[in-house]
Amino acid sequence: MTESDGYTSPDNDERGLGWMDNKKASLPYILGNSWKEIERRKTQHVIFQYALGRASAGAWAMDIAGLYPNCIVDGIDVPQYKFNKDDVPNNCNFTTCTITEPLPFEDSTFDYVFIRHMGLAVKAENWPAFLIELKRVMKPGGYLEWMDTDGAFHGGPEVTKFMSDVVGAIGKNGYDIRLARHNHRMVATAGFSDVAHNVFSIPIGSLWNEVIGRAFSNDFHQGLQSLRNYILLTLNISTEEYDRRLTTVVHEWNHVLKAFANHRIVVSRKALYNIDIDDPK
Repeated sequence: MTESDGYTSPDNDERGLGWMDNKKASLPYILGNSWKEIERRKTQHVIFQYALGRASAGAWAMDIAGLYPNCIVDGIDVPQYKFNKDDVPNNCNFTTCTITEPLPFEDSTFDYVFIRHMGLAVKAENWPAFLIELKRVMKPGGYLEWMDTDGAFHGGPEVTKFMSDVVGAIGKNGYDIRLARHNHRMVATAGFSDVAHNVFSIPIGSLWNEVIGRAFSNDFHQGLQSLRNYILLTLNISTEEYDRRLTTVVHEWNHVLKAFANHRIVVSRKALYNIDIDDPK
């Protein structure tokens, strides 16, 4: 994994779609926890797994538990998260908790922590304390992997304007969905070491002529539909206006101009030793 501060597009890779290089390689949740939303996240899991060998957090926990039956995998999730208990391996446990409070685990419990797309679950003001809490439950030398998005999609004028309005509306309510712009600096500030990070692009829409672009078009369309009622309250527009603009956006990224969204994967480590340089001992 290489360090990169720049932002990119799948078109920038001379070998083709750069994102494919990584293949094989009680707080409210704004999107809700309806069965439709749960199914969307399951589908998103499959898409990321295909494109990057990565998955959404809950599905990731179950997959890792299945791949490594001698490991114990613990997941945390928001209240009322729905999943089929028959899908959960015996070595995988889920705990429902409020992440603004101390996590229900002892110090130095985990060798590896994975988080993804948490911008709609953790308010911006709570991120510093949350990262410190993650570090507390990690073993010395343990690793944190964090993948998140820059929520402002890149594409034609309709896509750019609509997503700017969505990002602004969510930001007014205290959430940051552009974490990919600075999550590598956030972990360094929280005291993690050996920070490595990489920016990659997710293509959106049929114009890419790839199954991933079409799949993410459907995924983001459904996600933005789930956000509708939440966004309406902030933008002060009608349901009809929101739906009209969203239809225009989807048409643009499928038929007019290519669109893409940038993500950043950060891998960092908890120091092996906690040395206080002011303590002579």
